[in-house]
Amino acid sequence: MSYDQTTGINQDPLNTNPSMSDDPGSRTFAEDEFECPRCHQQVSARFYGPCVKCSVQLREKYLPSPTEVEVEKFEPKMNVTPNAVATKD
Repeated sequence: MSYDQTTGINQDPLNTNPSMSDDPGSRTFAEDEFECPRCHQQVSARFYGPCVKCSVQLREKYLPSPTEVEVEKFEPKMNVTPNAVATKD
């Protein structure tokens, strides 16, 4: 065990992450087996969530389509007067 001299905390658990793959140089997460929350089929993936097939279906269903937006021309309020620099000839 290696204890920090200033805090007295055991550093060994802090240096290892059980969810990471066995290679300490790799920063990718190991795949885990779980049930897809949407279609209830067994999935092997790095993070919990819908499977690839369900993700594609959800993106197709909820992806917004681009629309043309008409913006009105800005008209200042009547109680606003232009400054002297803007009206200078």
